[in-house]
Amino acid sequence: MTNKTYLISLDLLDPTLDLDGLKEFIKTSSVFENWWNHIPGVFLVVSDQDAAAISKAVRRYTNEARLLVIETNPRDSDGWLSSGAGSGFVGARVIRNGPRPGDCGARAKSGGSATYNRFPTPHQRAER
Repeated sequence: MTNKTYLISLDLLDPTLDLDGLKEFIKTSSVFENWWNHIPGVFLVVSDQDAAAISKAVRRYTNEARLLVIETNPRDSDGWLSSGAGSGFVGARVIRNGPRPGDCGARAKSGGSATYNRFPTPHQRAER
């Protein structure tokens, strides 16, 4: 099976969620080739597993918390992220120690607001 990108969204308000355990699992498990987590409760992961297998694999950490696993296309994405947050998720680059919020890049200097950043296209990745 070829690698695909999935979004995992979690109910952070559920007290049964083992978020620290889930983060460690995503970082170290062979289920995931790559991962991104700059928005609380949201992970983008690259895996050769399907959505049902990913859901089953993370269920031991989500317990009774609501969970959504859905295939995504990062080449067709848009959003408002701090500078560097979107550029950290490149399918060809494995991020095993994962970016921490302080490591995601600086905020824009103009007024202190976050800068806009898309996930890089394949062409943009080749230019880097």
